[in-house]
Amino acid sequence: KQVLADCVNPELIEPHGIVGHGDCWVNNFMYHYKKGDLPDEIVLIDWQISRYCSPVVDLTYFIFACTDRQMRQKHYDELLRIYHGSLKELLDHLGGDTVSQFPFKALLRHMKKFAKFGIIMSTFIIPMLQTKKEDIPDMEFLAENINTDDPAIIAAYMEKMSQQADVVGIRMRDLIQDTILYGYL
Repeated sequence: KQVLADCVNPELIEPHGIVGHGDCWVNNFMYHYKKGDLPDEIVLIDWQISRYCSPVVDLTYFIFACTDRQMRQKHYDELLRIYHGSLKELLDHLGGDTVSQFPFKALLRHMKKFAKFGIIMSTFIIPMLQTKKEDIPDMEFLAENINTDDPAIIAAYMEKMSQQADVVGIRMRDLIQDTILYGYL
């Protein structure tokens, strides 16, 4: 809990804090298509747990929850550069300056300090991503009981998740190995 709290502590984030989405994974993206297979517009939805944090909180949550090891091995550095390049374009458009506001080196420093948040949160979402639709637990119930000490609630959740253990285990193993490889744990 302390690691998570430190990752959203304004005193530790400054001067590069933002209002982050808080639940940045594939199910919270809405796509618009004009023609063809590629979307021409993407919008983030479901903002109820937004928070003041480092930009890498959402970035690492998205990357580690929504990609597998093979994707990260091929494109991880590219994903970071695309993210930072898009940020630069937006800041330039708004009259900002990434060199002073959030240079690439600051992104890399934040990755070392705050990536843990997105990685920890990914461990909660990966089991759901790998679970059959009919077996997905009630998210509202889980959100309300995330800090529970009730052994019955914990046991019920763990039982449901253990049904998908093989696939989840591979994704979790890969997640942990990659975070160690990148120096985040």
